[in-house]
Amino acid sequence: MSEEKLGLPRLMPISPNANETAQDFIQKYVQSNGGLKQIEKFEKNNGLFIFVYQLNSGGYVVFRPVGSGIKTTQTSAIVEINTEQVKAINGQKCLKLEFPMKVI
Repeated sequence: MSEEKLGLPRLMPISPNANETAQDFIQKYVQSNGGLKQIEKFEKNNGLFIFVYQLNSGGYVVFRPVGSGIKTTQTSAIVEINTEQVKAINGQKCLKLEFPMKVI
């Protein structure tokens, strides 16, 4: 992958419910990487929340639901995976995944 792509969100398949699809992905990722140590929930100024999943194996996953802040759009959820394994293969940057919602 070229250097200018590192750190930018990678687009995941479009789905009818971006939040649900992103949460399903997180659940599968957490289960396949040693389980969950803790979940923290942070309220943003707009009344929405972001979630930080701390992994038993080290590192964490951040979930930003649709419309939850500056780093999300009104039609996409963002998942950021920040582990040593991911950073080792991603130019020492966390992996950002954008889960777009099908807009009718």
